[in-house]
Amino acid sequence: MQTRARVILTVALGIALGVWFWLDRHEPNPWALVHSTPFQAFFLAIIFFVPLVVGRWWVVSALAGPLAFLAFWQATGHHVYADGVAPPLNAESIGSLIWLALWLWLLVAVRVAWDKLRRRWHGRAQRSPGL
Repeated sequence: MQTRARVILTVALGIALGVWFWLDRHEPNPWALVHSTPFQAFFLAIIFFVPLVVGRWWVVSALAGPLAFLAFWQATGHHVYADGVAPPLNAESIGSLIWLALWLWLLVAVRVAWDKLRRRWHGRAQRSPGL
């Protein structure tokens, strides 16, 4: 895969994550759309497959999308959740970003390990005598 396609996928993931964070923390009813099964399945699929496809450590830069959204809301004085007193950049939001970054890096590590194993198998197949 070309680097340009990887960058496009990473930007798309960042936008999708920003939308997800916005819908999850938007008033008055964040639970109506975000926690429906088709919506969750879509976002979980892209969070799982994009790092595997991109396979580069910089896929974590996609977290700039939700971070930019949360920083914008923080700067404009919005509050999140039902109580209306929690700032957007609270401990839960930052913890979510950290866990998501670790998840993305874990999937990238799986992809890198798979690529190394595949190259090793391919090298053995070329060295083995043909029948």
